Amino acid sequence: MKDSTAVIDPTPLSVFRFLGVLAVNLIHYSTNTGYFYSILSSTATGDSIIPFFYILSGFGLFLTYHKQTTINLRTYFIKRTLRILPFYYVALFMMTLILLVSNRFSFTEFFLSFFCIQTWFPGFQHTMNSPGWFVANLMFFYCIFPFIFFFIKNHAPDPGKLLFGSILLWVFTLIVLHNLLNPELFSGSHAPEITYLESFPLAHFSSFYMGICGAYLLKANGMRNHLVSNFQSIWHTLFLFVLFGLFTIVIYNQTELAAYFKIKVPSGGGMILPAPILLLLIINLSTAKNYLTKIFSLRFFCLLGTISYPLYILQKPIYGIYEYFLVKPLKIPPKIDFVLYLMLFILLASVLTIIENITLKRLYKKI
Repeated sequence: MKDSTAVIDPTPLSVFRFLGVLAVNLIHYSTNTGYFYSILSSTATGDSIIPFFYILSGFGLFLTYHKQTTINLRTYFIKRTLRILPFYYVALFMMTLILLVSNRFSFTEFFLSFFCIQTWFPGFQHTMNSPGWFVANLMFFYCIFPFIFFFIKNHAPDPGKLLFGSILLWVFTLIVLHNLLNPELFSGSHAPEITYLESFPLAHFSSFYMGICGAYLLKANGMRNHLVSNFQSIWHTLFLFVLFGLFTIVIYNQTELAAYFKIKVPSGGGMILPAPILLLLIINLSTAKNYLTKIFSLRFFCLLGTISYPLYILQKPIYGIYEYFLVKPLKIPPKIDFVLYLMLFILLASVLTIIENITLKRLYKKI
């Protein structure tokens, strides 16, 4: 069976998925990149990257199945787990070995991570392989998706109203989170309670759901032609990038702005970057055919997108191995440490992705 996980092939969205993961690696492991690191390492900017991936996941998942009237649950869950869990378990196995050698292994942490339920339990969200919290939430959303899909296919709700409802859900989620994440309630921005709430699945479900609603709107009768005709201009794409950039700047400087206007902002304020702007940007990049999107759709950029997942989920064990066996013995200068790590990691991720694609093609034929 042919793999149907791709949304649009080639897609200009691939390069942004890669850049997002690159930024996450930069935030986590680069300490010598000057001003750019100081920007990306802010809690606000780091949190603001997360909704993009969840929106894109919901958006792509609905477009994958939108032509079907129903979902074969057996095939659906096999394909979802084959796409997500192999690299997840490779990373978990590597971290298990590292923790066993260092006498820091916990069976409870392993059990929760193995079944992708660590984000439901306070204090365990970032144990074992810390990037796995994102995948744990995504697996939960994958379990919910068939119910949402069945509802849309059986009731055919108005696409505009459904999308508006998803925006209201997103606003409601933000209101709840911003009240719970108020710094007056906890001892600091990295307090266990705040870490738990920021990683909690329901804190991010509205972004995933908004992506589904956006894809449904895109595929509604007559709506695609309308969106395509209005998104062709390169100026419209550039406008969205500028708008996204302005909001990012505002989020990054929210502490200074809050002090200037004498208002209080919660410590988890990075999550307020408007998800509707991200969705609009994703829809634009998926439909517009201008010089900018054609450049982003080049095969090279699409290939970068395919290696983004192993670059994300394997980052912690790979950097630990790299640091132990290369940085310390060879005394690599700090200024080239991250660059060398990234080059080697991208090469490794490319090889692993090729192996994965060959393996999945054989498995899909048997499904």
